[in-house]
Amino acid sequence: LKSELGDVKGVIEGNISQILDRGEQLDNLVFSTEKMADSSQAFRSSATRLRHRMWWNDVKVQAMGCALFCLLLLLLSAWFCGGITFSKCSLSD
Repeated sequence: LKSELGDVKGVIEGNISQILDRGEQLDNLVFSTEKMADSSQAFRSSATRLRHRMWWNDVKVQAMGCALFCLLLLLLSAWFCGGITFSKCSLSD
């Protein structure tokens, strides 16, 4: 009877030890999950800022391209029309 009680006691102690280990593992998992959630939130806000910055850079490049095109068009038309005064291309004869 004492040996059976000792065996049961050993099984119970083993089960308690496993439960405590499992609880510790769950705590570690919860901590890792919270850490990953914080990290993902920081990544999301950083990616959003980067996306906005890259969009503004794209807008600036397009605006410079349009300005350059207009300047080139003005220079070409001035060249064909006799200079800045556009004397060859005036409406009045």
